[in-house]
Formats: sequence, C-alpha cells, structure tokens
Amino acid sequence: MKILELLDRPEKWTKEAFARNSSGEGVDSDSTAAVSWCLEGAMRRCGLWSSETSHKLMNACQSLYGTTNYEEWQDRPETTFEQVWALVVLADV
Repeated sequence: MKILELLDRPEKWTKEAFARNSSGEGVDSDSTAAVSWCLEGAMRRCGLWSSETSHKLMNACQSLYGTTNYEEWQDRPETTFEQVWALVVLADV
C-alpha cells in the first residue's frame, strides 16, 4: 500500500503522534485501533519505512516548502492536509 492510499482523506491524517485511535489518543502506527497517521506513521503502516521513501519525501518537501525536515514541517500548526497531500503526490509514495 502507498501512503497516498492510506492518507486519502483529511480525517486519516494526524500530527504530533505516529497514529491516533478514534478517541484521538496516540497509538502505535501498526495498531488495529489506528484510524489516522502522521507521515512517518503512515510510512511504517504501509511498510515503506526506508531511506528511499524518506529521501523522496525530503526532496518533495524541499521543492514545495523549502525544508527537508518533513516530520517537523507536518507537525507545524499551520500545515494543512492539502499541503501534506501535495507532498505525498509529488513524492509518489
């Protein structure tokens, strides 16, 4: 599965936790209770935790938002789902 498939709706993305359950509590990205994921959590859930995927996200984040630190960038209060979606589309992950 690609990150694009997992994070296909705004309610499936989260910040400041690898994943969250339906009550909004932080859970492991592989938990069966997980209903939303951050970028890193989505990478882990999809089995894409690798330097190749990370580099694709870093390059796309640099191109779009001027930073390679996509983990810190996506946790910023002003970062939106639409921006995260654009990032994963450009990275093709």
